[in-house]
Amino acid sequence: VTFQLNTPLAQEHLQAAKQVIDATGMAAAARLLGASVVAPSEPQPLSWLFTMSGVDTTAVIAYQRAHPEEFVLHPAFARLNDSFVAVSGFFSLVAQARERGDFTIPRDRLLFFSTPRTGEVMVNTTRIPADHPDPLSEGQRQIDELAAWLPANVPGFERAQLARVAAALGERE
Repeated sequence: VTFQLNTPLAQEHLQAAKQVIDATGMAAAARLLGASVVAPSEPQPLSWLFTMSGVDTTAVIAYQRAHPEEFVLHPAFARLNDSFVAVSGFFSLVAQARERGDFTIPRDRLLFFSTPRTGEVMVNTTRIPADHPDPLSEGQRQIDELAAWLPANVPGFERAQLARVAAALGERE
């Protein structure tokens, strides 16, 4: 059963349940049930995922094959299906852009994956400190920077454009 946690019915179900899977990412069900919750002293940063369309994934894969040292690659990368892109890398491009001041995202790499839509990738490169005083503004700033930087700098993104932004920031804790 899936339901909103902040309702009397939800609280009644929580109390009666033999098992509860708390997928809120914030231990909301555990807190409502009175369980102790330990927060980390240094919480992980937030992310705000977004998609870019118009990406030439063939060019991305060709770049990965030509520069494997620039990526964290699956051990069987050479045998993987070319219809799916999974990128953790472009280390040199990011490092050079950071040195020039063109890339201010607190990351050493790009992280993105193809979606079921042809030419679309989901970007997971934003990193917003968990204690940032205005995480929404910082997240939007990072998305804007990446949406402009990717087409100007990354092979395969020359014609890419921002397609969608997730409805909420992602919290890892």
